[in-house]
Amino acid sequence: MAENNARPPQPPSIAPRLRMRMRTAEVVGMSIVAIVPVLASFGLLGPKIDRVSAQSQALDLEVEYPAVLRQNDRRALTARVGNRSDQVLEHVDVAFGHRYLSAFTGVSFVPSAGNAYTVRLSSLRPGESRLVVVEFEAERYGRHRGRIAALHGAQEAAVELRTLTLP
Repeated sequence: MAENNARPPQPPSIAPRLRMRMRTAEVVGMSIVAIVPVLASFGLLGPKIDRVSAQSQALDLEVEYPAVLRQNDRRALTARVGNRSDQVLEHVDVAFGHRYLSAFTGVSFVPSAGNAYTVRLSSLRPGESRLVVVEFEAERYGRHRGRIAALHGAQEAAVELRTLTLP
């Protein structure tokens, strides 16, 4: 038998057909898919609570509210109203902006609100503070802005609220 030292023939050259070209929309989509878990791990896409405060000569107002929440989440807003004066304040009205609260459903007040989203606190002694708690459920996603004011005669302490509701 004769030895065969012949080499096999070279394979034919074939042009590669695989191309990694992505459209702009695909690049944007892949970037979003990659960044969402990172943002979520830092708590940037979940609920966030914010505090704002204001003072007048006779009143102190401090509000803790959800700055970021998800649609259908039920949350609470608390407003602490204090008497900074040396006299008893017979009536202090805490007025919650209709524009802000209309973005939510199932709104309930403790103590109960009178008319037009207003809670009346009676006989607030010097140095005393009271809480008003408002519970609600996020209905519409988007940015919601509003105002809360504590009023006694010409005295007013007011804060602005900004809440982002995510889908």
